[in-house]
Amino acid sequence: MPRYIILIVLVFSVICAKQILILNEEIVVALSFIGFVLYVEKSFGDTIRASLQSRGTSILEELQHHMTLQQINLQSAIRDQQFIADELQPATEQIGESISHEIQINLPELYQSLRFALGQQIDNQLNILVSSQKMYRNTLQHSLITGFKEAAQIQYSYSKGRKAQPIQLKQCFALFNRNKHIRN
Repeated sequence: MPRYIILIVLVFSVICAKQILILNEEIVVALSFIGFVLYVEKSFGDTIRASLQSRGTSILEELQHHMTLQQINLQSAIRDQQFIADELQPATEQIGESISHEIQINLPELYQSLRFALGQQIDNQLNILVSSQKMYRNTLQHSLITGFKEAAQIQYSYSKGRKAQPIQLKQCFALFNRNKHIRN
């Protein structure tokens, strides 16, 4: 080892003397750092490896211990949740039975209320339809009366110069339909 160091120093001195390698601060610092790393690796390499190995082993043990604690906590939480679920099961069944009983008791009442509400809605709709039918009937009667009056006036105005002739019902309907189409 000392031989190699002496050889390296001599080669380095020759290279610097011939100005093949110009030394400045950065190069000196870089070479010093490389030398330090090589020296530490040679001198303390096994010690550093052993230290890193022991630290890795302790970290692994800590992680395994932490995972074991997490598993224990998870199993405890699962047991607690199962206990709560088992305790709540009878209460939920009792609530379900109570609701079912209330529905059976109140079902006829609800049915009657629903029938009454639907009956009122149907009555309202029928009343609206009846009033609409009356309105349309009145409008139709008014239109028929107006049509017959107009037909009679037209027939009377044609027959003014001649002898009055009786108006036939067919003629009145024909005039009524013609006047109806003219209005629309």
